[in-house]
Amino acid sequence: MKFQAGAFVAMMVLLSVVQGQAESSWVEVRSPHFNVLTDGSERQGREVALRFEHVRSVFNQLFRTDPSKPSGPLQVIALKSDRETSLYAPLYQGRPVSVAGFYLQNQDKGYILLDLGANNLWETIFHEYSHCLLDTIAPNLPLWFSEGFAGFYSTIQVASKQAIIGRPPGRVMTILRDEKLLPVSALLNIDRSSPVYNDDRHPRSIFYAQSWLLVRYLLENQKMEQARKYFNLVGRHVAAGEAFSEAFEIAPQQMDARLERYVRAGSDPMRVRLPEELEKITLSSQAVPQLNASAVLADLHSHQPDYRRLGIHEFEEILRLDPENTMAHRGLGYALFQEHDPDGAIPHLEKAAKMGPGDWLTHYYWAELMAQKQDEGLAPQMEREARLVTQLNPEMADGHALLGFALMTQHRAAEATAAYEIARRLDPASEIYALNLAELYTRLGQEAPARELFLGLQYSDNTTVATAARSHLELMAIEKKKTEMN
Repeated sequence: MKFQAGAFVAMMVLLSVVQGQAESSWVEVRSPHFNVLTDGSERQGREVALRFEHVRSVFNQLFRTDPSKPSGPLQVIALKSDRETSLYAPLYQGRPVSVAGFYLQNQDKGYILLDLGANNLWETIFHEYSHCLLDTIAPNLPLWFSEGFAGFYSTIQVASKQAIIGRPPGRVMTILRDEKLLPVSALLNIDRSSPVYNDDRHPRSIFYAQSWLLVRYLLENQKMEQARKYFNLVGRHVAAGEAFSEAFEIAPQQMDARLERYVRAGSDPMRVRLPEELEKITLSSQAVPQLNASAVLADLHSHQPDYRRLGIHEFEEILRLDPENTMAHRGLGYALFQEHDPDGAIPHLEKAAKMGPGDWLTHYYWAELMAQKQDEGLAPQMEREARLVTQLNPEMADGHALLGFALMTQHRAAEATAAYEIARRLDPASEIYALNLAELYTRLGQEAPARELFLGLQYSDNTTVATAARSHLELMAIEKKKTEMN
């Protein structure tokens, strides 16, 4: 069931804060690229941070991409038990999904939550961080590939000059040999709302195992170019089975037989020579006050739609105990405007901005809030806040997009175009950036780049984006015909 605002929830929040103060001590471990908050031991926190640094270094060398500069912070939270983890786990039909960890990405920040008591802790760390890194390389991929890729890299072993990848995670080979494989045609169509992905009463284990198997098969047989063709076809709304047949030149039913043979044959892990030594890692740690730790956890809840109302109650309880808690004011302001209550958010964001004027997140939330109000009179103020975001965090794609929107609202098309071009360079997967940029090109009379963007957007899953793109293409065709007739 969904959380409802009310006395019961408020009471549970108060109890959780009070119990936390009595029972938990929190440590923050910082490394060059990560921040780990844990109620486990400092040693555990240091181990987690070190593992993240190692896998980041390996990915950087394998993919020649630098994942060390995300547009928003990545907060790692390592909790002592599955009981604690379940309080933040994604919900399916009102119940927490059983997970050893998960990765959550939003425009402003990302989260990785881990259960320190999990038997497969290091696999979980590598699995969830693989999701994070895959998002930086190629976001919005089919679920089977995303989970299979994360599973493939979850068992990575790192030495000074070598990485061993592709060992089967956990019980994967036992599952593949003992359970009936899903038809590949069914695997391709599983998404985040599917029972197979969410419910332990369904064959969830075979979904993860078979996703790993198919991705391993593609990697081992040098079929990633065909996989890219498949992703493009699916992105253009070609049915998954048809796209698979066209991209891989084999029907899903034929792939069923190949995977059966592949399971029986087995294969050895891949050994990859690393061109560089693993860098030396410096770690620091400090104790974290309970209310500050509670603010981080409430912030995680506020970034999950199913838990957001609970996050609001948690922030309110923190501010009752500590009215000057900057993180709680900023987080509550964010949660309230996400709940479409901008007027309720304003005093908290004002307070946060006063206490932390150099905090880019507060300026970002301010700019988003003003964009949400859809008041042209606020455009100059939105522009000021967005410019501060781009100065304080130049890698934040949405800061440049908000600046572009503010300039677009003020009919400054050339400046808005420049801002959206930066946003799209930083986040090429955003269809909203692409649509606004295409419309700006149209205003400036730059038909060729506008048409190219509209052609790609006409197949969007977002009906608003697709409809707008098709309408612009139709208008372009009419104008072209008029020109030819004249």
